[in-house]
Amino acid sequence: MDSSGRPTGSALAQRLCGLPMPLIECNDCTRKVLRLTLSTPKHPGWVFFKCENDGDDGCSFWFWEGQYIDLLIERNLIDVSALLNTIECNDAAACVTRGEATSTSFEPKMKKEECKIKNPQINNECMEKILVQLVGAIMKVGNLLKCILMVFVFFGLAILAKIW
Repeated sequence: MDSSGRPTGSALAQRLCGLPMPLIECNDCTRKVLRLTLSTPKHPGWVFFKCENDGDDGCSFWFWEGQYIDLLIERNLIDVSALLNTIECNDAAACVTRGEATSTSFEPKMKKEECKIKNPQINNECMEKILVQLVGAIMKVGNLLKCILMVFVFFGLAILAKIW
């Protein structure tokens, strides 16, 4: 917990708390992770995520909501921009119901489609496309380095020929 008594997590994760998050597999035993809410007087309503196998076999997967969101962000398992759009749309809707202005003339109006949460799951097809793009980029960098090396060799030979 941080100094204010809230569960830990980055500032971004704290903004995303309360939104639906995907449940992943545990790092240790590959069982599903559970989303639970505390009902203790000290921390009523606090959300945490733990492995189904917590406690029995010493499985150590246990995170406060903010920490869990940071883990999902780190592993690229959620679309942060879509979730932030959802928050902004919800804030805009609340402002409209209170009669407040929600945007300036410089900001484009948001469409309802932009407020929907995209599917945060990454499938094998997506991973394959990403890997193909990554390999292509690495090949281009390798070719560029070969060209640079050839330029250095050419100029080096030219300098050696001039000296002799």
